[in-house]
Amino acid sequence: MEKPVGQGTAAGARAGLIGFPRHGSSGALNAITDVPGVQVGMRTLIAGDGPLRVGHGPVRTGVTAILPRGRSGVGDGCAAGVHVLNGNGEMTGTSRLVPFAGATYTLGVLVQANFGARPELTLAGVPVGRLLGDDDRVPGVALPPGAGSVIAIVATDAPLLPGQCAALARRVPLGLARTGTSGSHFSGDLFLAFSTANPGVLASRYPDGSTERVEQLGFIPWGHLDAFYVACVQAVEEAVVNALVAGRGMTGRDGHHVPGLPHARVAELLRGAAG
Repeated sequence: MEKPVGQGTAAGARAGLIGFPRHGSSGALNAITDVPGVQVGMRTLIAGDGPLRVGHGPVRTGVTAILPRGRSGVGDGCAAGVHVLNGNGEMTGTSRLVPFAGATYTLGVLVQANFGARPELTLAGVPVGRLLGDDDRVPGVALPPGAGSVIAIVATDAPLLPGQCAALARRVPLGLARTGTSGSHFSGDLFLAFSTANPGVLASRYPDGSTERVEQLGFIPWGHLDAFYVACVQAVEEAVVNALVAGRGMTGRDGHHVPGLPHARVAELLRGAAG
């Protein structure tokens, strides 16, 4: 895999660079790979400039692969759940540590943040988007307000049932909402959560005498999930901010340009709001 998450450009530019306050405790990398066993690889392709030539470019694309149990665990199923907010950027993430019953579990998030409209952007409660109204994309490039997409993957080593994973995925929009988005009709928003606990239990095996038995799943009681919901919301919010900070200005086909977040101006706005 090309670039493990937690290294490289995205890891070098984080929310703290602009003074964004962190809530909760994170893992060593502050990334989804803080969850034991999870491996992530990505490849970004940027080639060519100027007018679009079909089959030739310019190219601005990439691919990301997530292995919940790493290379050695391919084929060993995980409990997972999905939530679709709306079926119609830069990618980065964060993690949180959640203590429960004498153990400390890790919850990590990876967010592809290519969504929302500039005027809606809110950081730490500050209406940054409106205050940066004069620092927008190049005039003449018109897109439907809020067009784009957001994909979020939530991983944890806490033992969860598939339904609990789905409940965790449903908390992702709450973290996104903290950044000001209202969920545009033109934005495609997909969220998946999985648990790496209970290895081997959910694997599908051919039926024979050796596999004829009742399996058991350990899981966090439903009434104790609030701490994991809080961790998910915090991690998603910070992951979006990390993506904005890590992102740089990009010029694509036909000269279409999207500016990066002006770090110094945003940091000044956050300091001013904090008093």
